[in-house]
Amino acid sequence: MLFGTLYLIFLVASILPRKLALNIGIGSFTQAYESVTTCLQDWSMFYTIPTIHYLDVRLMVVAPGSPARPVGMRIPGLRPFPLPEQARYSNWVSLVLLRNTRSDQREPYMKRVAAELLKTGIYPPESKVWLDCDVWNTRSLLGVLKLREIIVKKTITMGPFTIRDLAPAAAPRA
Repeated sequence: MLFGTLYLIFLVASILPRKLALNIGIGSFTQAYESVTTCLQDWSMFYTIPTIHYLDVRLMVVAPGSPARPVGMRIPGLRPFPLPEQARYSNWVSLVLLRNTRSDQREPYMKRVAAELLKTGIYPPESKVWLDCDVWNTRSLLGVLKLREIIVKKTITMGPFTIRDLAPAAAPRA
């Protein structure tokens, strides 16, 4: 009964605009509940205009003395997901990379990438790795009228990191 009551309060509080919920003191309750249960409520299905027009994500690696090269965004060695795989990546990027509320998954992702890159034997531990994410956001109707552009590009970069720093246990000791 207690859980049901708390969950009902959470659902009612989570439909309030985030700023209003924080101002009246309910926002801290909903944020605590979301972090404990990993139950992020997302009401973006009610947006009238898609906020993200297009995503381009590249995992980049540069070995000492070599140019940077993209290796894809999927963790090396991960089996491909049945189609539509692009939808899965798009959702992950928008939920993990572009939101501060889910930043807890960024570091484990980069650590796993570093460990898998080391396993390939192609990249030495001194190599640098980073994730570039180009996001084309759709402007609001007012922004389109005022600025005469429908979308605007923003680049978000996670890194660069040294593979050795991300995966010290997998790096061979000198």
